Amino acid sequence: MMLATLALLSALLPAAPPPTALGQWATPMTVQLHVNEVKQLEVGFARGLVCDDLSIVKAELRDHTETNNLLVLTGVKTGNTHCRVGIE
Repeated sequence: MMLATLALLSALLPAAPPPTALGQWATPMTVQLHVNEVKQLEVGFARGLVCDDLSIVKAELRDHTETNNLLVLTGVKTGNTHCRVGIE
C-alpha cells in the first residue's frame, strides 16, 4: 500500500489552554496515512486549519464535543505535506 506522510505542525492542544500560553501547548507530530485511510485527532478548541498540499491529504475540522474539535485526515495520494491547526 502507498503511504502519505503528514506532519502536523501544531496539532494537539489541551482542552482549555491559558490564552497567554498557547505556544507552549503546541505539540508537533507526524501522522502517517495509507491512501484512503482516515484518522481522527482531538484538537481542543482549534478552529483554524491550513495544509500545504491538499492533493496529498483531505483535512477537515469538525465539531465533536463541547471541549474538543476533531481533525479528520484522509490519505489521498503518496507524498508529504504539512498541516497546522490552531486557534489563530
